[in-house]
Amino acid sequence: MKLALATAAIALGLATSAPAATIVTIEVAGIQNTTMAITGGVETFDTAGGYNSPYLASFGGSATSGSFDGLLTYGASIYGGAGGTGRYVAVQNTNILTLAGAATDYFGLWAASLDGGNTVAFYKGGVLVDSINLTNYALDDSYKSNPTTPFLGQNAGEKYAFFNFVVTGGFDEVRLIENGGGGFELDNVTVGTTAAVPEPASWALMIGGLVMVGAAMRRRKIALA
Repeated sequence: MKLALATAAIALGLATSAPAATIVTIEVAGIQNTTMAITGGVETFDTAGGYNSPYLASFGGSATSGSFDGLLTYGASIYGGAGGTGRYVAVQNTNILTLAGAATDYFGLWAASLDGGNTVAFYKGGVLVDSINLTNYALDDSYKSNPTTPFLGQNAGEKYAFFNFVVTGGFDEVRLIENGGGGFELDNVTVGTTAAVPEPASWALMIGGLVMVGAAMRRRKIALA
């Protein structure tokens, strides 16, 4: 179950608060992994220590792989660490994830201790596809405070949420950006592929095709009569 906060508005006929290039959904408060059906894997960073440059990501041994240019990790605390254990990433300026192989369309992460500088930017072939500030989304009070034992209820002034991004046209690079003076705490970075919502032009083609099929079926019925 998840809360949909932005969609491809033209294709679905819904209001949007983010660029149409990306469909953004947020899992219910307390959920720290995606509930979407994707083909891919999760990077937990639990085997990382301190500063890693570069950091090779296997995403749980899935077919997806990539490399971060550099990562600073900490042990689980009130500020981050999915499940209250292991390690998490704290972005200070910008960390870049470059994917190996073909472009993909799904990206997800558990964002902890959210602040106004936390931004995710997607690139394809060196060209910016979309840039999204996570605090553009109005999360209610159920997202406040760390939801994990042994830090349950602590750091009540900040919010924790798992974000799903489906990027129309795909991406091969992700930039995790902290624009303020704090940190961008994150964990359970997930990369993969999913059935993305078709672009408006694709919807028009599909609707046109259905109309043609319907007309052909009507002509067949008339001929048989």
